[in-house]
Amino acid sequence: MNINIVVFAAGFLITYISLPYFILMLTQGNCLEKNYLQKEIPISIGVVFVIIQVFICLIISFFFIRLQSLLFLYSAVIVIVSLVSLLDDLIGEREIKGLKQHISLLIRGKLTTGGLKAIIGFTASVIISVKLFESWISFIINILIIALFSNIINMFDLRPGRALKVFILISIFLTTTAFIRDLDFIIFSVLGIVLAYLPNDIKGLSMMGDIGANFLGMTLGFYCVVSQHFSLKFALLIILILIHVVGEFYSFSTIIDKNRLLRYFDNLGRQ
Repeated sequence: MNINIVVFAAGFLITYISLPYFILMLTQGNCLEKNYLQKEIPISIGVVFVIIQVFICLIISFFFIRLQSLLFLYSAVIVIVSLVSLLDDLIGEREIKGLKQHISLLIRGKLTTGGLKAIIGFTASVIISVKLFESWISFIINILIIALFSNIINMFDLRPGRALKVFILISIFLTTTAFIRDLDFIIFSVLGIVLAYLPNDIKGLSMMGDIGANFLGMTLGFYCVVSQHFSLKFALLIILILIHVVGEFYSFSTIIDKNRLLRYFDNLGRQ
């Protein structure tokens, strides 16, 4: 049986079965936050994503010995990034918006949870890129792709289901254009997890939080640098930079609301 189908099914089923227990646990633990409609709902459901994905990767590593080092590196990185993101969910400064503000405060000597995420995300990007080192230009491109991808899903996580839809679209694109397919199962397992969780998120019953968004972004970045051809990675880097620049000056919610097609896709499935 195809490994991609197996991990997709495993991710979907484990998430579907375990999700209600995690939601209850977080609700009873008062891990709640008001959404854009000012309704208090459980946050940081993304912890489910991380636990299940690491579990799947560790199991897979026993069967693909030659990929063990990459799988261990990926697992370690998403755990570290997710821990910092969970900290941001719990004590993050909600009044500070945008990567630019966090970096500006960091330069002035104030460490915010967003600034800490930026440091950890960049460090993780460097470590992964060292492992994949081929040339200095590819090294730099890989660092930037991972660092920017790690934040991209978070930028769209402003309405129920939006960030997950963005993740699914990018995943389909990356798996379709992949030049090296050894690690396709990483994306397929997360797709299973995301699709099992999507109905809950899109109905506004819970939020995956920064831990979920940054985990998804880091997964996309990692998969991109290990699967895509150099020329496509360069093009994607340009697009990622443009998205981040636009995001610093304009609201993606406003842009989406003003476009008929984007607004229809964004509202699809939402109550």
